[in-house]
Amino acid sequence: MLTDAELTERAATKVMGWGLVKRISGGLMFDRHDRCHLDIEEWQPLTDIRAAWEIVEKMRERGMWLKLTSPFNADDVWNAGFTDFGFTGWNGRPDYREQADAAPRAITIAALLAVGAVTKEEVEID
Repeated sequence: MLTDAELTERAATKVMGWGLVKRISGGLMFDRHDRCHLDIEEWQPLTDIRAAWEIVEKMRERGMWLKLTSPFNADDVWNAGFTDFGFTGWNGRPDYREQADAAPRAITIAALLAVGAVTKEEVEID
């Protein structure tokens, strides 16, 4: 299973299209291609809905729509999924979907699945 740091790095590079820049002092930053570098610690799409929504907007630019469903009961999970524009997925379900305890995590992992940056096996919880 991939770590949260590995998932975040893949979301930045494979979904958002950002580069990685090594700091002189050590560590990494994301290169957003707008002359702005972002510390890895500052962009956490697995836990921060603002960062996760940046992923939603990028996926929209890629031609995919989001279906997000909140928990129905207190012990339920969030469901997020992406499907190409103009399609409803199989039986109304998004083609690439994930469940998680928090919406940002479900959104991020569903996007990673949609762009082929991870497999279901790499993100499954043991």
